Amino acid sequence: MRCLKPNSAQTGGDFDSALVLAQLNSLGVLETVRIRREGFPVRTDFAEVWADCALLAPHAAPLPPRERAEAVLERLPAAMWRLGHTKAFLRDGALELLRAEAASLRTGRATAIQAMIRRKRAGSQRAARAEARREELRAVAAVSVQRYARRRAALGQRQALLDQRAAASRAVQAAARRRMAAGEADRRRGARDRQLAALFV
Repeated sequence: MRCLKPNSAQTGGDFDSALVLAQLNSLGVLETVRIRREGFPVRTDFAEVWADCALLAPHAAPLPPRERAEAVLERLPAAMWRLGHTKAFLRDGALELLRAEAASLRTGRATAIQAMIRRKRAGSQRAARAEARREELRAVAAVSVQRYARRRAALGQRQALLDQRAAASRAVQAAARRRMAAGEADRRRGARDRQLAALFV
């Protein structure tokens, strides 16, 4: 823990950057930061590396913890990490790079899944619309067939009525012809009878 004076007058709200920088140099904080940057300041367990970034090396799941962590860390330049017996040693920002890459991959996969679900829903909606259209066409076809059948039935009834009328007309004409023929035969018979009677008179 280091305490720094913000200004030489020790008043609030006043920050003297040159004074603060001189104090940081005197206390060796800047040198410590430089050394840490040049070394591997982040020390983490293999399990933590795998838990945060397993998505980057799914093929390594059956391996032991050290080899799983190594499979994940191989996505970074070799100068940014080292492996110990139980921990991984990383340069500043290395773990954040891995986490950002894993998050990007996760987002891409989520987007792909969402797109697939949207396509499937759209396909289902298209299929439902097509089925509704087919039902509509079937209903229209059924109405057309019924209309045609009714028209054929009506035409059949009309034709049967016309046939009945024609048959009745033919029967009336035949009866009239028979009556006329019978009347003609009676007239001829009467004329012949008169001629015969005139001969005997």
